[in-house]
Amino acid sequence: AREADNVLNHSLKNHMADAVGLIDACLPPAGGPGPQSPDPDCPQCAERQGQLRRARGRLQSGMEWCKNRLLLMRLMSEDYRPNYERVDLQRFAAGLLQGRELHVAP
Repeated sequence: AREADNVLNHSLKNHMADAVGLIDACLPPAGGPGPQSPDPDCPQCAERQGQLRRARGRLQSGMEWCKNRLLLMRLMSEDYRPNYERVDLQRFAAGLLQGRELHVAP
């Protein structure tokens, strides 16, 4: 069962990474305008790019959860021993919010 879990986990990460690559091919480069830049007169184009960026973020978050599966398995089997270390809070929060929109109530 554990070997099957490892194969499944590896396959899921590969599929998600492939999907991220396909999404990235549809988005302009992060550094600025490019050949796939949205038409400034097309609000649907900008909206679609936002949706693609959120989809990419959710896939990347899924890949992180796949990497954390061993930790989850240890937690569930009560075989977990905490390992305390300093954490970059900004990086941690960015990872939690990846692929999500944050709306702050007034």
